[in-house]
Amino acid sequence: FTISKNITSETNGAHLRMGRDTRNSRGQRQGVKQSPFQNNRGGGGGGGGNRGGGRGGGRGSRGDRHQGGGSNRGNNNNRNNNNNNNKKQNYKGKNNQLQGESDFKLMVTGQKSGCDLDHLERFLRTKSSADLHVSEAYSDDSGKKAFFIVDDKLEALALLKLNGLRYFNEKLSVKPVKNTTSHTIPPELTDFFTRYVDSHYERATRQLNLHGVVHQSIGSIRIDLNNVAVVKGLCIVLKQMAPDVSTIILSGNEIKRLAGFQALSSHLRHIRGISLENNKIQDFRELDHLRDLKHLRDLVLTGNPICAKGDSANYRSEVGQRFPTLRFLDLQPIPPVISFDLPEHITSTSIPDLKENFFQDASCRDHAQAFLNKYFELFDSRRDALLGAYSEQSLLSVSCSSKGKQQRTQGNNTDRKQSGGKDEFEDYLHFSRNLVHIKRLDTRVDTLATGHVQILHVLLSLPKTKHQLESVKIDAFLATGVLCVCVHGQFWELDRKVNRSFDRVLLLKPVAPGSKAAAEGWNLQVINEQFHIRPYTNYTASGSRSAQLHSPVGSRVAVTSAVGAPPPAFATVAGQSLSALGSDAQGLVDKLKMVTDLREQYAIQLLQENQWNYSSAVAAFYRLRGNNKIPPEAFR
Repeated sequence: FTISKNITSETNGAHLRMGRDTRNSRGQRQGVKQSPFQNNRGGGGGGGGNRGGGRGGGRGSRGDRHQGGGSNRGNNNNRNNNNNNNKKQNYKGKNNQLQGESDFKLMVTGQKSGCDLDHLERFLRTKSSADLHVSEAYSDDSGKKAFFIVDDKLEALALLKLNGLRYFNEKLSVKPVKNTTSHTIPPELTDFFTRYVDSHYERATRQLNLHGVVHQSIGSIRIDLNNVAVVKGLCIVLKQMAPDVSTIILSGNEIKRLAGFQALSSHLRHIRGISLENNKIQDFRELDHLRDLKHLRDLVLTGNPICAKGDSANYRSEVGQRFPTLRFLDLQPIPPVISFDLPEHITSTSIPDLKENFFQDASCRDHAQAFLNKYFELFDSRRDALLGAYSEQSLLSVSCSSKGKQQRTQGNNTDRKQSGGKDEFEDYLHFSRNLVHIKRLDTRVDTLATGHVQILHVLLSLPKTKHQLESVKIDAFLATGVLCVCVHGQFWELDRKVNRSFDRVLLLKPVAPGSKAAAEGWNLQVINEQFHIRPYTNYTASGSRSAQLHSPVGSRVAVTSAVGAPPPAFATVAGQSLSALGSDAQGLVDKLKMVTDLREQYAIQLLQENQWNYSSAVAAFYRLRGNNKIPPEAFR
């Protein structure tokens, strides 16, 4: 170290001169042409070596080593690129092996002997970039080879990408193989199905009982109703032996996949009931294979894993939306599907003319007009006074329609200049909750204004307006205990001096007497609102009249309904414990309290006097509220 230090100090001046000369020459080279190694990290290493010469011989040598190291790294990069290219070529080769349009078969190896096939499939599902829909899966006797058949090519490619994935510290190999699965079944199995159907089919009731048929013994042949070929063979037998079968019981058969049962619709056209009780169906998408059963009325799925997915409402919704003709699910009646009451002969897709304003009755009209008169007047003049129109539980969702890409880039330059070169809806985009464009759940939640304070902040941040109340369209009707008001119209934006069209849907409920909102003159309060701003359109219906917003005669008109008879006025209520009621009754009480703001004992009394009919209780509440027959102490 001492010798090196002395040598370095003696030659320091020479090194400094060499360093300056080298930097000058490097600058000249860079001014003329870049080094051919500039793209490699080795080029930077060479510069380090020259700069090191000005600071000491040791550093200069180390710089030279860096230069060589940079070249080596450049070579490593080239080798990595070659490896990536090889992987792409191998993947492309596997892609070429996926012939056809469906029924792609892939073999998975590398797992330990005796591997659980179901667990392996779930693992591959979670790791796959595509939503896998496996129509058939099986393994050899040792369990070291698993085979998966998928219908979609993208799903097959997603499985191929999992090649080399670690599964319980074992490296998996995923390869496409030729699908040589036979679509016929052994004659012994066909004979068995023929005898079994003949002895288990009740012709009087047209019911076929195949409960636990997979546990029957046929020598070395195993009955597997997850095998597409086996199920198709069964359907062919059914077509011959029981062509008019109406109900099939398939319970207790370890069924996980229903791909083979898709043949039921082509062979048996009279099926109205199927029991799949106590099987192993885990995916709602398996039910899609039964969607072509146009006359299915009764379906039993109890005892399957899908019954435990989510709550009961989600389960019934997932099943019901797949079978619009279904009337009974798990032996329980299901409510009719909500649909538009349109004649079947209507096939036109043209947009009908706009209709006149719709009000369920005169009371709905007067309440809606009274609220909107006050609301829009304050919205245009003193927006901060709208605080009382919302409560602490109110929700507001603002959205706007944005121009298309072509319009933004090639739009009217005059409009752009008038708006200062800004986007047409720039003032609204910060608050916009357009769910078509917003995919992240946290952003969807953050853009939802909650509570009267936050809502007022959003409204105060929007541009100043002047509504054209003479041209608004209004629909007002009662919906589940609230007054629903839909408003369509235009307003003039004062700063930009442009017209806008808007759509607002407001759910209104009465305010509690003696509350701050009531003291400010609000009879109704917004509990939920959707506010959409869009480009101005001047489309009006021929012969239709816009709702003229004016002060209705009388400011306290009851919201009436044809449901139920009005109960007597509230009297003093003796305390009654909610815990003494059943769970269903407690749910109705909580629901009524949320909508009406009634205290618990008054909500119970109102439901009792209406035979626990929720709709009748809500309608009665509005009648009593409109006639001032609910005492202030009834409200929370």
